[in-house]
Order: sequence, then structure tokens, then C-alpha cells
Amino acid sequence: MRRYILLALISALTLVSLLGFVPAHWWWGFDLLSHPRPQYSLGLALGLGFALMLRAWRLGLFVLLALGLNISVLWSWYVEKPYVLPTHKSLSITHVNLDKGQIDKLRLFKQLRQRTPDLLFLQELTPTFLATLRQDLPHYQILLAKALNNTHGSAILVHKQAGLNILAATELHLPNHATRPLLSVSLNWQGQVLQLLSLHTTRVTDANNLAWQATEFAAAAAWSRTQQQAGVQVLVIGDFNATPWSKNYQDFAKAAQLDGLLKHRGTWPAYLPAFLRIPIDHALASPRLHISEKITGDSIGGDHLPVHILLDFIPEANSSP
Repeated sequence: MRRYILLALISALTLVSLLGFVPAHWWWGFDLLSHPRPQYSLGLALGLGFALMLRAWRLGLFVLLALGLNISVLWSWYVEKPYVLPTHKSLSITHVNLDKGQIDKLRLFKQLRQRTPDLLFLQELTPTFLATLRQDLPHYQILLAKALNNTHGSAILVHKQAGLNILAATELHLPNHATRPLLSVSLNWQGQVLQLLSLHTTRVTDANNLAWQATEFAAAAAWSRTQQQAGVQVLVIGDFNATPWSKNYQDFAKAAQLDGLLKHRGTWPAYLPAFLRIPIDHALASPRLHISEKITGDSIGGDHLPVHILLDFIPEANSSP
């Protein structure tokens, strides 16, 4: 009896992992099934071992096929492209989802003291959290803040000792009729104009959310292309509410002409063990930029882990779209 239960569980896992490859326009739930590919791969590897131990050869072949497909999707996201090492100081950036203020401030401030990022991007900023932000972070200047009682609030801060030439900080709506305000900052860095966007898209819970998230991504991609056509380098960072192997994310990265580095642990949900988290907080950069480091910080008590990156310019001869 136990043998049949185990084989049934292995079969179910294999089937679910394959359903994640079905286009989401058939059913929005297929998009959700595409997200936990690292977890599928781990479970399928274990399932393959059990199938072989139980001499379930046909099932083992089925599991091996599913495992190969999942690994093929993951592989490219963990392979770093070669680039020329920069000769200048990297730009240090931290993205934090505040979970509407439901975090442990002391844990967050400890990480910020250790990393001392040049730029700090905050999402899900509430009026209550903003009220003490200047007092809590005296070494940072608030460039722009939009505090809201829902999950749409955000802020951009710069370290007062960073020495950055800030050009402007602006509020955007992507698309124009979107209610969520997105914040962007432009600066002159290493002789180049750099535009950074704090992107936060809708969490998918039904077909309408999935379609709206695609609309948000399409508008952000158009914004990115417009900036790059004007000779501006672009970085988009934030809570995308999508994994790199979801269709909305992949369509966005391609249309926006942006690339990134995935080598970090999953960021959500932070209260689960590392191997059960999925990466939905990202940073993507235009071809003349390289994300040379991308790590997740320790838990700060909310549902997301902070993301810390180092950003570099690379020689034009070594950049590629």
C-alpha cells in the first residue's frame, strides 16, 4: 500500500511540474504552477531515486523527462555571463519590501549599517513608517516618497555620503491609468545618465490579475526602451511578483531589452526555509550595465527578503543586448 501511495505522489508531482509549461491563456492557474521550478527539480530528483528503487521504470522515465525540462529552464538563469572587471567603484543598491511596515526595524537597520548602500529603494511604504523614516535613517536623504496605507507606497533614498549626482526623482504611472505610483530616479554616474525604476507589479490571484500584470510589464518595457533610445542606461528593481521562468517576466525582460543576474536565494515567502522560497524580487539592467553582485539579506520579519546588488558599467565593446 505504501508503495502505491509513494508512486501516486511522484506521479502527481511530475504531472503538476509539466502543467507549469502549459500556456497561461488556457487557464491562469498554469502561470502559478510555473513558479516553483527549483522546488519541482528537487522533488523530481528525489522522486526519480524512489522510482528507480521501486523498479518503476516507466514512471522513472516520465520523471526523468520532467526533471530534464525543469533543469533546462533553470540552467540559463544561474550561468553568469563573462564581462570585463570595472575600474571604478560599484554603485551599491538595496531593495526592501516593507510588508506594509510589518517588519523588524532593528533587523533592517542592522543590514543597512553593514551594507551602507548608496541608494535605497523601499516598497509597501505606509504613512506610519514614513513618519519616523528621517529619524530612523539620519544618514539618508529621502529623494521621493509616496506613502500609502495599501501595498502601493514606495520611496527612494540616497546615502548622504555617496557623492552621487542626482538629476531628478519622479513619480510615474505605468500604464498611465494605473493607480499604483512608481518612483524613478535619474543620476549622472561615471559620465553616463542612469535611470532607475522601482517596479512593483500586481500579484496574480486570478485571470484578471494575470492580464493586468502583463499590461504593467508591457508599459514598463515601453518606458525602458524609450529611455535606452535616448541614450540613457536603465535599471529596474523591485518586487515583480513573478519568477524569471514565468511568461510575463520573460516577455518583459525581452521587450524591455534588460538582463539580470539570478544567483541568489528565493526572496518570498521569507518565513519558509530557503529551499521552499521563490525569487520574485529582481533587478534587471540595460546592456551597458552589469549586476556584479546580487544577494539576499537575512529576514527582517516581513514576507520578503531584502535584495542587495552592486552595479557596474562595462566597456561598450563588451556589452550585448
